[in-house]
This record gives sequence, structure tokens and C-alpha cells, in this order.
Amino acid sequence: MLPLLRISWLNIGRNPRRSILSILAVAFATAVQILAMDLQQGSYADMIYNTVHTRTGNLHLQHSYYWPRLRLEKRLKSAGELLAALATTPGIKACAPRIRSSALVSSDSGTFGALIQGIDPGRESDTSTLATVMCEGEFLGPDDREGAILGVTLAKNLGVSIHDEIVFLGQGADGSLAAGTL
Repeated sequence: MLPLLRISWLNIGRNPRRSILSILAVAFATAVQILAMDLQQGSYADMIYNTVHTRTGNLHLQHSYYWPRLRLEKRLKSAGELLAALATTPGIKACAPRIRSSALVSSDSGTFGALIQGIDPGRESDTSTLATVMCEGEFLGPDDREGAILGVTLAKNLGVSIHDEIVFLGQGADGSLAAGTL
């Protein structure tokens, strides 16, 4: 082993310029790799934070038969009792009911598929950042039954802005056809 180290040391010293360039190249590649991994981990952390704070929260309760078919008739039917029990559970800061489905959303300009999420506006500000990330308009009031919050892309595709009317067509909670105007 000792002769091998001696030969290696002599080889490094024989051409110092090549050795320095090799060391710098390895150091640069290592630094770029570490930076890329840090950026990747940071973007993962941001995605998790955004999903938790705008969509699912830290805990997501649903009917055991809801997955894999995502049928609304398999929703939690006693959400009020569950919310009251969760409110008194130690460690739970806030909770809010949500119902999610797909629907066709229409305006005078066209029709697009969309993810519809029903929320309780009075409870939502305690559980998500949805009210703070809006670009235009105001968040829904506690008793607002005809308002909607649209994503920027959906609003642009539909050609609508604040106070315009949209129509949705989707599945009702009992499995029937549901339609409404917002």
C-alpha cells in the first residue's frame, strides 16, 4: 500500500497544472450537485407546504369506501358531529369540512372541466391560506351560497372576471346530476 501512495503522490506532483485543474473540476461538480440537491429538496418542501396549507391540511378524513372510485355518495354524512369531536381533540388547532368533485364549468365563452371544492368560508381561514392568495376580489363571506373562487387559468379560459356568472354541471352528493349558477 505504501508504494502505491508514493507513486500516486509523485504522479500528482509531476504535473501540478493538471492536478489543480482536476481538483477544481471535481470540486466544481460536487458543488453543483450539492446545490441541485438543495434546490430539489427546497422545491419539494414548498410543494408539500402549499398542498397542506391550501388543499388537504395536515390530516384528511374521508369515508373508507371513498377511494378508489371517488364517489360523492360515499362522503362523510355526519360531518357536524365529527367536526365537533375534532374541535375538542387536543393537538388539533382547526378543522373545516370540504367536499371535492369534478364538473363542467361554463360561461358565454365556453366550457371547461374543473375541480370543484365546496368549503365552509367561516372555517376555511383557520385551516388554509386560500383567503390570502387571491389575486382579485374578496374571499367568500360566512353565509355566501352563490359565490365562487376561480383559479386564474380557469377564469382566463372562461373569459370571466369578478361578478360574472358561471354555470356548473356535475355529480350531486347523492349520485344524481347536479347543476347550478354561481
